[in-house]
Amino acid sequence: MKSLHVEVHPDKTISNKKLGNVKNGFGFLGFSTRLLLSNEELTTTVHPSTESVSRRDSKVAGLSEHDSSKKYIGQYLRRWLGLGIIVCLAGLSSTTYAAQTCFVNTGAIENWTVPPGVNTITAEAYGAQGGNSTWGLLRNGGLGAYVVGDISVTPGTDLKILVGGQGESLAVGGGGGGSFISTSGDSPLIVAGGGGGASSDQDGVGGVITEAGTADSLGIIPGGTSGNGANVCGTGENNGGGGGGFNTNGTNATNGITNGGFGGIAFINGGTIVLGGRLDNACVADPAGGFGGGGSATCNTVGGGGGGGYSGGAGGSHLLNCGAASRAGGGGGGSFNIGTNQTNTPAINTGDGSICLTYFESVSSASIPTLSFWGLFLLTGLLGFVGLRRQRNKNN
Repeated sequence: MKSLHVEVHPDKTISNKKLGNVKNGFGFLGFSTRLLLSNEELTTTVHPSTESVSRRDSKVAGLSEHDSSKKYIGQYLRRWLGLGIIVCLAGLSSTTYAAQTCFVNTGAIENWTVPPGVNTITAEAYGAQGGNSTWGLLRNGGLGAYVVGDISVTPGTDLKILVGGQGESLAVGGGGGGSFISTSGDSPLIVAGGGGGASSDQDGVGGVITEAGTADSLGIIPGGTSGNGANVCGTGENNGGGGGGFNTNGTNATNGITNGGFGGIAFINGGTIVLGGRLDNACVADPAGGFGGGGSATCNTVGGGGGGGYSGGAGGSHLLNCGAASRAGGGGGGSFNIGTNQTNTPAINTGDGSICLTYFESVSSASIPTLSFWGLFLLTGLLGFVGLRRQRNKNN
């Protein structure tokens, strides 16, 4: 929180020092203003400062010791009360709430408008897990990455939100989708990589916090780089499709004739789900890639699909293809974080991805001024004094 400084009034301030950090409170015109944070609610309160009350009491005690008249003491107290009325009337209540908006996988890109007065958001995203293998060894899809950072935003502008879906779990797994936050003009802000789909022999690789996606679980095929989709093994059939990146789709492991997974769809192309790639109808169901760039696979004992992310994870190779000694799990998608105060964790999330945006939203008491207890007390005292003076004038 930034420091707040106020011009010093030579006669009415209680101190000639500039005001310090606002969260510690400050004395202004003899009164104290503090920001209180409780239950995610930030409230401004106005009440007499300790220094002002102490000085008032010392002044009254000094006047009494010198046998000053009650009239003179009363005049001093009325001036003190009048000053309080001015401050409390100026201190209309204002509350700042810690608001949070969260998103789940819906299979579509959503838009979110930055609220008025919000200039910074804390954005956190989880990538989706890759699909599991239900065949024999029951291998697991790679876990999604976690990314969080503080991002500068402009009130009234729109952000695009895509929450990744877990890759489908069948005999092998489709790649998990990445979770994305971008500007309306498709500039990336936050991306959390999805995990690679499991093969029937090996687990998928988890989403990573580097921008580049990973190779498959055997390290044969490299992942995508610089926001692009990943590669696949181009030899033989039944290889998993490459994970999609932010800018380009993953590579297909099929030419439309041979069996092989389809590459995941890039964020700027909608991140839509790709279906399995077994084209000879030898299987009832092939695992689809997850929404958000997950690559698909084919059925039975084959390679897993690559995870989606800022850059895609590689598709897993089928046994003996491209020198694979076993069936490879799909590679994990890469991540991206433009924010400050970052926390980035690879391979941590199970299931679908998620995105949450946290920010402080100010709500003011606009039409009807509200006073604190002290404001009402001082106002009552002033009105009582005015009424007493009028009564005395009538009697005289």
